[in-house]
Amino acid sequence: MNISQTPDELYLLNTISRWRNLLNKDYSYEEAHSLHARDYISFLNPIFLSAFKNLSSINNFNFVQSRDGVIDLVKFFTKNPIPHGLLTKILINHRYRHIVPTAWINNIQFYEETFNTEGRSSKIKNFIYSSPFISTDIDISEIEKIRAESNIESLYICGDCSSLNLRFFHERISKIESIFNIKSSYIDAEQLQSFTLPNSILFEDKSSSLFYSKSYATWRLATNGIRPYNYSDSESGQIQETPNSFIKLITLDSLPKSNDKLYEWIRASAQKLSLDDLFADLENSNNFYMPVKPQIISLAQSIVENENLFYL
Repeated sequence: MNISQTPDELYLLNTISRWRNLLNKDYSYEEAHSLHARDYISFLNPIFLSAFKNLSSINNFNFVQSRDGVIDLVKFFTKNPIPHGLLTKILINHRYRHIVPTAWINNIQFYEETFNTEGRSSKIKNFIYSSPFISTDIDISEIEKIRAESNIESLYICGDCSSLNLRFFHERISKIESIFNIKSSYIDAEQLQSFTLPNSILFEDKSSSLFYSKSYATWRLATNGIRPYNYSDSESGQIQETPNSFIKLITLDSLPKSNDKLYEWIRASAQKLSLDDLFADLENSNNFYMPVKPQIISLAQSIVENENLFYL
C-alpha cells in the first residue's frame, strides 16, 4: 500500500472543524470524549469516520486512518454495508478485524501499532493511566500484573475528567491508587505537550476500544517517547507514525463469514427497536447505573473480547 499524503489532504485535516459532520447536534463528540477526540495532524490522515457525511466525501482522501472505536465503526458499517463507489483505503487497527463486513475487504488496510524500544530501559518506574470518557471497566488484572513485574514509583492520570464524568473519574482513580498504594498526579492537556518522563508506560483500559481506537492523548505521549502498554516492539521496514511509534501493515486475503452475523443481528434487532435506541444501549453497556438490555451487554463484551459470540 502506498502511503503518501497530498497537500489537499493535509489542508482538509487542518480545516476539519469547518466540515465535520456531528451525528448529534445537541451533543458534541469532542465534549463527550474530551482529550481523546481532539484533532491532530499526521501523514496517516487520522480521522473519525463519523466526520464524513457520506461515502463520496471520503473519496477526498486516497487513504484515511480510522480513529473510531467499536461503537462508531459498527454504526458506520451498519449505515454502509457495501462500499458503493468508494476508492479510499481505510486503515483500521487489526483489533477490529472481527467487525468489518466481508464486502469491505478490498477497502480496508489493517495494521498493528508498534514502538521503538531501542536504547530504552526496560525498567518501568512511572505508570500513566489514560482515563476514558465513560464509566468503563478497569483492567485490574493487567494493572496488577504491571505492578508485580515493575517497581512503580509514580502514578499519573491523563484523559477525561470532565463534569460529564467526574464522579466515575474519581471512583476509577481511587481503585488504581489502591492497587499501587500511591497517590496520583493529573496531567492536564497543557502539561501533556511536554511530558517526557523516562521509564514510563501508558495504560489504556481494553474497554476504551468501544469508543475510540486512536486517542489524542495516546498519540501525544507516544510522540513524546512514552510507550503505550499495548504497542508491540517495532521492527525494520515498518511505517513511522511518530518519532517513536510505527504501524505494521497486516494483509488479510479474506474475512470470516461470521463477521456478517453481527450485522444480521443488528438488522433483526432494528425491526424491534430503532437503531438509535440500539446504539444508545450499546454506548451505555458498561455503565452500571443505566438500565441496559442483557443482549446489548453481551454484544459489547463480545466485541471487546474480540469474539462474535453474542448471536449464538
